[in-house]
Amino acid sequence: MKSAFRTWEISGIFFIFLLGSLFHFTFEWFGENSIAGAFFPVNESVWEHLKLVYYPGLLLLIMEFLFLPDIRTKGFFLGKSLALYAMCAVILGGFYFYTLFFEDSLVADISLNFAAVVIGQLISYNVTVKARASKSINFLSIIAIIALGAYFVYATYFPPHIEMFRDSQTGSYGI
Repeated sequence: MKSAFRTWEISGIFFIFLLGSLFHFTFEWFGENSIAGAFFPVNESVWEHLKLVYYPGLLLLIMEFLFLPDIRTKGFFLGKSLALYAMCAVILGGFYFYTLFFEDSLVADISLNFAAVVIGQLISYNVTVKARASKSINFLSIIAIIALGAYFVYATYFPPHIEMFRDSQTGSYGI
């Protein structure tokens, strides 16, 4: 179980990163369709760019759950929820930290995204294989994953007017 899961998690780094890179352009490819906006970044805000790790990470979770039945351990959903939140936190914290000292940079943003995915996958693997979460913790973990996804959808259409939701190019918010 550990060997197959480790392979999936390492491959998952590239899956999440590359699929997320494609997702960056998908809203435009769909003709800026408002439904597509729920799943793909609709502008250049920091918040919208978190979709680049959340949705590919969620897709990886679903594939692992379906194709690796042995991985349905007591720590699976806890590991996955912590990974998804950690990836978002690393991107948010890292972006606002580095832009305190330097100009925003595409190279830095891409590097930060990759680092966030690596950290998230390390958390996912270690928690999944080591944690012995209760049914309640697993249930709360599933709720946390769904809640974050629901907030991505909500904030696409009704974003708060705070800095991390502001499009850095147009100054607008949401779709």
